[in-house]
Amino acid sequence: MSIADGDVKDALEAVGGTSIEQLLVLLGAVVLLTTVTQAFEFGSIRFLEGYWGTARLPQWVADLFAGRWERWEKEARGRREELQLEAFRSAERRYANAIDDIDVVRHVHADLLDVASVPKLSSDQEELLNELDWRDYASARTMRRLESA
Repeated sequence: MSIADGDVKDALEAVGGTSIEQLLVLLGAVVLLTTVTQAFEFGSIRFLEGYWGTARLPQWVADLFAGRWERWEKEARGRREELQLEAFRSAERRYANAIDDIDVVRHVHADLLDVASVPKLSSDQEELLNELDWRDYASARTMRRLESA
């Protein structure tokens, strides 16, 4: 583009007028750069994956990133649990009417809250629980947000 003073048509004509010697040099440069790139590929991947050795500075940086990841994961898990509970609350009335067994609804609710004393269900109630999924009765908007989380 600099040779053609910014004119695309002239630039394309200049490229088309490239000599065989110039094309061979260009091809050699591409092969050389590809070879050099591939030589460092394994090391680059290991670096990007976090295999930085045992020196103090890289370990400190790795610990910093790991701590950041743990905080992000904890926040994401909390958001997901909040959305799941919100989705269940949006479905609770319709689900209770469809399933017509308050113990099953309580079981699902306690399970979502991760309560230790989840009500025991009979085999018929277990079958009913497996037949109807409360998510089918939840608000579509809330379920979309939950799936995004």
